[in-house]
Amino acid sequence: MKFRNKVVVTSPSFYKNDILRFELEDSFENITYNKSGRNIPESEVHHFLSGAEAVILGLERISKETINKCPELRMISKYGVGINNIDFDLTESKNVKVFWTPGVNKRSVAELVLGYMLGVSRNIFNSTSLMRSGYWDKNGGHQISGKTIGIIGCGNIGMDLISILKPFNMKILINDIISLDVKDIAQNIKLAGLEEIFIESDFISIHVPFNKDTENLIGSNFLSLMKEDALLINTSRGGIINEKVLLEVLEKKSIYVALDVFEVEPQIGTKLLTNTRVFGTPHIGGASSEAILAMGRAAIHHLIKFYSELNDK
Repeated sequence: MKFRNKVVVTSPSFYKNDILRFELEDSFENITYNKSGRNIPESEVHHFLSGAEAVILGLERISKETINKCPELRMISKYGVGINNIDFDLTESKNVKVFWTPGVNKRSVAELVLGYMLGVSRNIFNSTSLMRSGYWDKNGGHQISGKTIGIIGCGNIGMDLISILKPFNMKILINDIISLDVKDIAQNIKLAGLEEIFIESDFISIHVPFNKDTENLIGSNFLSLMKEDALLINTSRGGIINEKVLLEVLEKKSIYVALDVFEVEPQIGTKLLTNTRVFGTPHIGGASSEAILAMGRAAIHHLIKFYSELNDK
């Protein structure tokens, strides 16, 4: 038996995946997909959710206007792990249930960080660009083995990154809002303050949520402390690094930056992305084919469980 409740799916990548559509349609018969290929602007979300009881939510923000104009909405099933686009006080006040699966795409994001580390350090990205332009510049960069990495945020992704870095015998500095016992994690790990991380690290990887405490967390106070030729990586959320300040620092210091997330998305052809020491990707950290399936199936699971339990009452 299929559920007849109206479900909307805001994520373009969910819609593009034939397997996820098939599996969702196997259990629900009244589904509306976002077929536009883009994220839905905040001002349009309430129109898209009109009449829906449930939503598989991607990056779109659930605002007060959306909640107030969608009285039928009963549950939100998060596609992905970032929940900064949901006001939990607001959803709770309207009795809208929210479900998500933490860490469902952690390996996908951690592998992208490793890819950035190797690509920038071994000069893969620049060498490829130069060869396409007709230049043969034999510069092999440097190895990441034995270097120091600072990991800011040691939740699911930060911890998974630590696990895949073990073969490289790196010194690892970690910083998290939660008290951690490094003896229970791995060797070569040290708890450190943000200042120490930015002074000592050859690589810095950010894995914190975006909220009022982390907005513009990384500004000139920390960027100015970085080693020459160090690499800063952000695969968490845009807005954690102050992009205006970052541009100013890039004019003064020879640091490298790898960004998968930005203050405004999509971001194409901006001054930041045209800087030769900035490497950008279009928010693909959690978008490996395996992660898309895992995120989608987790979202479908929460939907089925929610309506199955309602029917059992």
